[in-house]
Amino acid sequence: MIVKSIPHKHRNFQRLINYIFDDRGRYDPKLDFDLCHNIRSYSKGDIIAEFKENAKLKKRRENGTELYHDILSFCPKDRRFLTLDKIYDLSRRYVELRGDKGLCFAKPHLHQDHLHVHFCFSGNQYQSEKSLRLTMKKFSQIRVDLELYQMRCFPELTNSLVYLKKRTRAAQFKNIESSLPVSQEKRTSIDQSARKEKKMTSRIEDMEKLTPNRTKVTKRIR
Repeated sequence: MIVKSIPHKHRNFQRLINYIFDDRGRYDPKLDFDLCHNIRSYSKGDIIAEFKENAKLKKRRENGTELYHDILSFCPKDRRFLTLDKIYDLSRRYVELRGDKGLCFAKPHLHQDHLHVHFCFSGNQYQSEKSLRLTMKKFSQIRVDLELYQMRCFPELTNSLVYLKKRTRAAQFKNIESSLPVSQEKRTSIDQSARKEKKMTSRIEDMEKLTPNRTKVTKRIR
């Protein structure tokens, strides 16, 4: 599945959570859930209030991230295999990998056959001033780990594998490079040796051109 994370520089929890709650025709009762992590409330207003209260513990920094809007997108070709339990399980697993120590609210949206889950993550950890920031390397690994979990638990969702396929293609390309024929490697080595020999020959010729002049000067002095 495609996993995106969009950092926000402002504490506009209300706007994002309103968007996640507002289905606008994207609602499917068979695939709907509210995922609340480190949140005690269930109503929209109270959830927003908890995010705001927790954000007060975080020190404001210039260009600092105050919240994250993450999205999990499933391939439409896997739509017939998706169930409420599968989507919720994968969403819960993502929260565990991505931001287990922060606040999170998530809810699925359905646009035609394109099912995706929206997440609102706090910018800091639960009841702490510590940031929930991830490095790109760590986030890339989370994407892979999530798909490994998906492949192990729900192997039928083959079309929603994205990052594992990329990694596999990269590994295959690396193997192809390392398995070049010996003759090709020899040809490369020969070309390099020929270039070195040509440079050396050129230097020797230059030295030989200078040598006669030096000899003539020596004979004159005698």
